[in-house]
Amino acid sequence: MRSIDLLYTLSLKEFKVRYKGAFFGYFWALGTPLLLALIFTFAFKHIMRIQTPDYTLFLIIGLFAWQFFSNSTNGSLVSYVQNEQLIKKLCFPRFLLPMSTVLIEGIHFFLGIPVIILFLFIYSKSLFHIAWLYQIPLLWIMQALTCYGIALIISAVNVFFRDMERIISLSLTLAMYLTPVAYPISMVPQKYLLIYDINPMACLITNWRSVFLTGQLDLANLIYLPGEIIILLLFGSWVYKKLSPYFAETL
Repeated sequence: MRSIDLLYTLSLKEFKVRYKGAFFGYFWALGTPLLLALIFTFAFKHIMRIQTPDYTLFLIIGLFAWQFFSNSTNGSLVSYVQNEQLIKKLCFPRFLLPMSTVLIEGIHFFLGIPVIILFLFIYSKSLFHIAWLYQIPLLWIMQALTCYGIALIISAVNVFFRDMERIISLSLTLAMYLTPVAYPISMVPQKYLLIYDINPMACLITNWRSVFLTGQLDLANLIYLPGEIIILLLFGSWVYKKLSPYFAETL
């Protein structure tokens, strides 16, 4: 119970700091994927001529899911560095710091679902699938755990190796183009599909689209994901336990 209260406090603190002095506040979190959707629609649909039905809707779903992952990764990466004084002065479960970042981004994603539903209605006149009641929470949990496993690793390593921030920035740019955010996975040549099969975000984005557009999970794309999540969490926990005792003296 104490950890839950502390997680709530840390999440609330980060939320307030993030939007302090921002007039539009949370609406920036909605505006970013929508603006990218506008740019990508022009570039990929009208110039490169990707033939995907309701491409703008297809793109918005992918971008909201990607933003959940990308912002969680970027935010958690510096979660220990930015809370240096807190770590040096207080004794508390420090794994809650990256967890609070993932939680906030997960809430942002949930709050963006009405925007997805609005575009869903505009393009397909569909508003709701009853299966969403379990599909959306299931996918949300799987994505949050994926993000948290990665967050545990990179946030701990970044305390000792600050070049991690530049590495992650470049890696996210590369990963976005190796993930079917702006294009359907059906366009990927057969010989490269293994890369997408082991990319957890490729599995998740494919399923977010399937859930919102058809009300069904794409189970074929979820085969490897539970195992990948377990590996990420176990490895992340191991890295955290090895490095966390030295956080205060290194920061």
